[in-house]
Amino acid sequence: MKSQSYQCEGIVLRVTDYRDFDQIVTLYSKEFGKISAYAPSSRRSVKRFGGCFQAMAKLSFLASSPRSSEQSLWRLQQAEVKDLYFHHRENLFSLATLVYFCECITAFLPEAQSDGVVYEWLENVLSSYPSEKKFDQMFQFELELLSALGFRPGLFQCVECLSEFKDKKRRFFSFEKGGVMCDSCVPRGEGKMIESSPSSMSMNLSRLDFINWVHTFHDFLSFNSQQSLKTQQFRKEIMYASL
Repeated sequence: MKSQSYQCEGIVLRVTDYRDFDQIVTLYSKEFGKISAYAPSSRRSVKRFGGCFQAMAKLSFLASSPRSSEQSLWRLQQAEVKDLYFHHRENLFSLATLVYFCECITAFLPEAQSDGVVYEWLENVLSSYPSEKKFDQMFQFELELLSALGFRPGLFQCVECLSEFKDKKRRFFSFEKGGVMCDSCVPRGEGKMIESSPSSMSMNLSRLDFINWVHTFHDFLSFNSQQSLKTQQFRKEIMYASL
């Protein structure tokens, strides 16, 4: 299998220093999905890379594909920044949330499977994630992330009997069933009781509602993946301090 060079567009998910001057860069590319690429001498080569490898940065880059099917590491030849999304880097909660989103994509999506929908979503969330406390919009991005990872939960009706929730009816989030269940259907001793469930038409979430849902989604993701992410705890701490 002969290596070929491609001009690509992508978003940096993670950067790992390697040896004295090199780096391994994980990107979600528009053309090839998630890829990991070796960037030789990237920490001292201003001409080829210019210090552009930062998490959340949108790049135009030239890279050569792996030489064989047994290899997965690409090789970066040059890169140029298209957008660093500075407005998020100045807001600590937005930064913590979007770095968490990038870690989720790194951890859960397979290599080299192009998905234009995921790339467009990631590009959109980096462009338009609210810097103000717009909890309904922020909640929607949480759901879209779970959808992109293949874990979207059922929220707007009981996942067991499919009945809609009444205002005063108790409800529980079931990790096993993948969504919200009514009091009649949830098995005894199972499920996490939740105070509110968003309507399919209107959410109007409070600060506390949003924080509780973020905790629930973190636990749901950990339950399905059997792993915890490094950025989860940091994000929780920033969330309590910032919102």
